[in-house]
Amino acid sequence: MASTSQRHDQMAQYPNAALLSVKWNHCHRLVDPDNNDNTERLNDFEAAVTEDVNSLKGCLRTHFNIRNTHDFVVKRERNMVRKKKPYRADPVIGAITTAAGTLEEDDLFIFFYSGFGERAPGAGAELNFANGKRGRYFGCDPIFAALKALPCDVLVILDCCNAVNLATNPIRSAGEMQNKKMIIIGASLETDETTGMAGRTMTKRLVDVLNESRGRELLSTRDIAARVNQKTAQLKAQTGDEAIQDVVVNAGVANSGDIVLNRLR
Repeated sequence: MASTSQRHDQMAQYPNAALLSVKWNHCHRLVDPDNNDNTERLNDFEAAVTEDVNSLKGCLRTHFNIRNTHDFVVKRERNMVRKKKPYRADPVIGAITTAAGTLEEDDLFIFFYSGFGERAPGAGAELNFANGKRGRYFGCDPIFAALKALPCDVLVILDCCNAVNLATNPIRSAGEMQNKKMIIIGASLETDETTGMAGRTMTKRLVDVLNESRGRELLSTRDIAARVNQKTAQLKAQTGDEAIQDVVVNAGVANSGDIVLNRLR
């Protein structure tokens, strides 16, 4: 087996890969800005998220032969007496550990989240995964740390608000990652009008690009981003909607390398 550094130099193909998709069981939006408890459930948004999760998983299974796929739905935890517990990252980290399973250093782990993302004001604020109701969120720094600790390369795909505002991105330097790579690709800034809109999500355009390749070529994350952004430009021209965001790879992180997606043998 080639060493990780040799594989990176040769851009060889990954022998194994796994996918973990994460979403919320319910999503909400604020109805009354003066009352944080006045929310309504977003059934259409939830359906769009589910469609994104299923379409990415189906594409990777069909065209890239990635059969090791896992889904995790974020739900409210309860204690022994059925009292609700605060939301936390630990269950997602447990799902990462399970999904990564026996992956080794020459393999690839893909983490996908579709839903709401929020960030407190101020420089260096942590990205939170949220479901739109007050207090229903958890910070992502522990998740990034768990992904970084995996022995293999990691591709993180975030279809949520604040996805590319990576002030707390854990891949601050290439040297810190040693011989492995962690690439974060996202498509929304502080606000995002595309997530959850039929036909306009970042994931929809991403899956279109992957389906067109049909796994017949090696695709780097930056190649993928460029092709997705071509579709973004076309969609903006068709709709006149300037809120649709371009895909960004590893925002603000220099010399972070690249990951090449290949069809598994």
